[in-house]
Amino acid sequence: MTIRRPDPHNTPPAQVDLTWRAPKHGMAQVHLWAKTGHVAGLEAWQAAGGDLDLPWTHPDHSQSDGSTPLLFAVADTQSAAMDWLLRQPINVQAVNGRGRNALHLIAHRFKQGDRPEVDLAHLIAAGVHLNAQENEHGRDRDGDSTEGFTPLLAELNRERLNSAQKVWRTEHIRQLVLAGADLMVEAKHGFSVENFLGETALTEYQQLRESFARAQVRLGTLTAASTASSRKRMRS
Repeated sequence: MTIRRPDPHNTPPAQVDLTWRAPKHGMAQVHLWAKTGHVAGLEAWQAAGGDLDLPWTHPDHSQSDGSTPLLFAVADTQSAAMDWLLRQPINVQAVNGRGRNALHLIAHRFKQGDRPEVDLAHLIAAGVHLNAQENEHGRDRDGDSTEGFTPLLAELNRERLNSAQKVWRTEHIRQLVLAGADLMVEAKHGFSVENFLGETALTEYQQLRESFARAQVRLGTLTAASTASSRKRMRS
């Protein structure tokens, strides 16, 4: 009689198995829980001493690309799982076998359809590298070639988007630019921000970032003046 292991999607926390790997694709429970947004499972994995940066590797599965739980959560738009992981001492700079970090995956996830958004701002605030370039050679799980894009170039390269996705892309580009994404970077075949946007739009984004930086300086000055004034009143 064959005893089947419990389904990792439904395994109660008490049944965490750090050594179990799915026979078909080699994913551990932590990968499956990140993909499905099962925060309780992630908590149980951590409590059992499991590695929250465990890479997905399987010698007989061509698509196993070293993705960590964070990358799975982002790629499958699991906001709660992503936010929980970002609060843990994990490697937020993790990349998969194509050299893509969590910000790159934001730009590639729409192939899965219109599902709830993960918050790009949370990844930026966590310090995920804005200007990391994916590998220039190879293909991703969907067969698309990698071009050495940064997260910003990956966002600009999105195609065949519906109206809602176009709005999200515009907002993501704005956030990346204001956070300090490199506007002059070039990828394979000379792909650049100017190629995608044109010279006029590139200049507008540069001006937007400069205006934002000046506003931040003014805000800092006003905050410092307000704090000094408050302290002065307290001493009076």
